[in-house]
Amino acid sequence: MDRCVPDVALTTQIPAAVRDSDYRPWCCSDPGTTMSSCRWRPGTLRKAVRRNIPILTWLPKYNLDTFVSDLIAGVTVGLTVMPQGLAYATLAGLEPQVCGVQRLYSAAWGNKVVVPLGATTAAWGNKVVAPLGATTLQIRLGQQRYRAAWGNEAIALLGQQRYIAAFPSLLTKYGLYSAFMGCFVYLILGSCKDITIGPTALMALMTYQQVVGRNPDFAVLLCFLSGCVQLLMSVLHLGVLVDFISIPVTVGFTSATSVIIAVSQLKGLLGLSFTSSGFVDNVKKVYQQIGETRLGDTVLGGVCIVILLLLRKLKDVKLGPKDDKPSERQRVLMKILWLVSTSRNALVVIVCSVLAFTFHTSEKGLPFLLTGNVRSGLPPFGLPPFSTVIGNQSYSFVDMCSELGSSIVLVPIIAVLGNVAIAKAFASGHSVNATQELLTLGLCNILGSFVSSMPVTGSFSRSAVNHASGVKTPLGGLYTGVLILLALSLLTPYFYFIPKASLAAVIICAVIFMIEYEVVQPMWKSSRKDLIPTFATFLLCLMIGVEYGILVGVGINIVFLLYPSARPTIHVERKTTHSGKEYLMVTPGNSLYFPAVDFIRTNVGRVGVKQGSSQLPVIVDCRFILGADFTAAKGIAALIDDFHKRKQPIYFYNPSPEVVSVFKGANLEEFVHIRSEEELDFILQAHVEMLQEGCPDENYSMLPALELKEITTSVANGTGHYSGQRPDTVGSPVDDDYTRTPLLKSSAPRAEIRKI
Repeated sequence: MDRCVPDVALTTQIPAAVRDSDYRPWCCSDPGTTMSSCRWRPGTLRKAVRRNIPILTWLPKYNLDTFVSDLIAGVTVGLTVMPQGLAYATLAGLEPQVCGVQRLYSAAWGNKVVVPLGATTAAWGNKVVAPLGATTLQIRLGQQRYRAAWGNEAIALLGQQRYIAAFPSLLTKYGLYSAFMGCFVYLILGSCKDITIGPTALMALMTYQQVVGRNPDFAVLLCFLSGCVQLLMSVLHLGVLVDFISIPVTVGFTSATSVIIAVSQLKGLLGLSFTSSGFVDNVKKVYQQIGETRLGDTVLGGVCIVILLLLRKLKDVKLGPKDDKPSERQRVLMKILWLVSTSRNALVVIVCSVLAFTFHTSEKGLPFLLTGNVRSGLPPFGLPPFSTVIGNQSYSFVDMCSELGSSIVLVPIIAVLGNVAIAKAFASGHSVNATQELLTLGLCNILGSFVSSMPVTGSFSRSAVNHASGVKTPLGGLYTGVLILLALSLLTPYFYFIPKASLAAVIICAVIFMIEYEVVQPMWKSSRKDLIPTFATFLLCLMIGVEYGILVGVGINIVFLLYPSARPTIHVERKTTHSGKEYLMVTPGNSLYFPAVDFIRTNVGRVGVKQGSSQLPVIVDCRFILGADFTAAKGIAALIDDFHKRKQPIYFYNPSPEVVSVFKGANLEEFVHIRSEEELDFILQAHVEMLQEGCPDENYSMLPALELKEITTSVANGTGHYSGQRPDTVGSPVDDDYTRTPLLKSSAPRAEIRKI
């Protein structure tokens, strides 16, 4: 290991006996290095550890009041996330889907035949259709009604042979599997006390794009790979990539996904059953099957939506006169109303489940579809699936990655975008460490994949509930996670009775408020061109898919960002020095990189010919050119050559050292730059004198080098006098009223004209 560099400032936290001793720290291999000269001192390491593990900062200050606040907030969020987790798992395509062999979880059937008995066989009469390979078999169950949800096996007669029909757990439990691991990881590494990590509607939709037609192994692997990408981004400090997704693109993307999610829940709301592959396909199949709408599901779903919307407004009810301070009783009632409003999803799902159980025990039968069996118990802990089998086809890790495609990159970036946005919203004036959020979110997804989680990120709705509940530290996530684990262990048998229409209503009421139509009007008034990426992203997400829509939106934004670099504004002024020498001042309005080279060369050359009559010297004001590249240097060399061919001088005024360095590295010998108005006046005077004396054509290119060794002027510090007609400012060709910047004057007693 390299020897540590001595540090002058000694750490006061280190005891003097230790600091002044000859003890050699573990980080230094040099025997001569002591604790006092080591830059990796315990105080520095302690700060670094606390910065990267925030729990070490707030946990020592934890007290009883903080515990009570976090407990209330954690339980409240837990009551919110449980119905949402079940609903989002359904949205992600992780519901009981054994309607085809390609959806089977396990490929090792042995002598077992999997049949989709669903909740009860009564839904299909006395026959159940079971897909087996490419052949469809009809399995008679006689007059006996089997409730597959309550047994692990059902006996099916296949000809004269008896087979055991197994029921794999392709169930909504994946939503709850995704809800607890992020809580435990974020309480240790998270930097924002309000954020709750778990399944969201957006992540569920993007997961559905990869699960449809496949099995849940792809969702779990996507979770693992998303975490790896986020972890790599944090190590490489690539959080800046999120900045390329602008607000207009985000508005179009979130609005489109909200519409897609809401439309995808119409089948649950109407009691339909089909599989779709996108927004257009969803609308088409709803239209085709609208005649099969189940009245019970439709009525239940509509009533749930109305109740959820009413309960959502309940928390805004104010008791008593507005101007009077509420009494103690009023405060308690308002707190109860707030709690009821916050727990509205759980309350609606519980009431609907009780209603379903009542119908289930009666002889009338169920008027609506149920979620189905959810196997109880905690998820198995193990490596994510790096291979899988769908039907008779095996998929290796490479094959699965190929199937996931661009979602391996897009899903983690979208997750980070949402998580950082939530952290900023609840930062309360504090700065947000995007790198720390990347690290935390990456570990949440990596560890979550070990418990069969789908990709997760911060939930804005649950984070708002957490904040409103008075959470004090990230430890509130511990109580949320524990509540979810208890639900998985004890309550999963009762999830069977949750109606699908109620879950669809929960999702619809959660996403309709994500449609950001209110920003269109201010965007129209502020910057109308921003509406182009907004509507392009919105429409393309609906038509061709969210992953392609956001890519196109970002691409349009990048084009808008790069266009000024390719076509910079060029302002031209005819000016006169204090000695009466005329020249043309050309001011490009942007950095000089390869997209703009030909444009600047063409336009500056045209200015020299038309306005300068191929005679007036042209001065290129480089104050706004903060950078350049090799292609630009070669383009400027060609521009200088064009001017020399028609015997017209061209000089560059006040370029930055970075630009000069680029041109010098490109061996641009004819590039002459000047730093002050006095130098400009001198070189123009020298040019006139050379023309008056006569100069051979072959020596014209040496005109700029006349007496350029080192010319001393009589310019005092900052007192250079200028009496010409030059205006004190440079205006814009688009708007002359913009903020004007005076030309720089020399502050050095010696002015040098430099030629590379």
